[in-house]
Amino acid sequence: MLPRSLQTENVPAEDGTIVGSVQSSLSRPRTEYEWLTDGTGRALPVPAVNGKPVKDHFASAIRDGWVSGGSADPGRESPVQASAVLWNPRTGDISVTADQGLNESVNARGWIVGDSVTHAALKAGGKQLTLPDLGNHTVPDNIATTISDDGTALAGHAEDSNGQPAAVQWRCH
Repeated sequence: MLPRSLQTENVPAEDGTIVGSVQSSLSRPRTEYEWLTDGTGRALPVPAVNGKPVKDHFASAIRDGWVSGGSADPGRESPVQASAVLWNPRTGDISVTADQGLNESVNARGWIVGDSVTHAALKAGGKQLTLPDLGNHTVPDNIATTISDDGTALAGHAEDSNGQPAAVQWRCH
């Protein structure tokens, strides 16, 4: 049976692998999937928090074997309160952290970027770094959406003082 709904993210990995979701009917949950370049695919494991499978999850980016995304914790109804998820399909490892908003992109090291509810953020090596605010905002108007493989260049968007979106870049040493 073909899926009723199929959604893929728009940036494939360097080898052409893509991630996305399949859903057989609107009454059934989505399944996050990784499609390989040979046409085969595999479901990504359902994340768990405190031993309980999450109600909803999504894969948002893939890079060099790492897949980043988010999940709604059991008991939470809003995807805005999503935790960060990092899959390593090569090893089968999956980690879920309470880092809300860190689900925009991933690099070859497994570092993830996004926002920390109020500011752009990076999580690397188990530590989260809040990136400098580029407009003195109190809401997530500074969001990192991509990161270089070496982690020295991050880019995203922010609103300027007039509320207009602008491309931004952070450089790390």
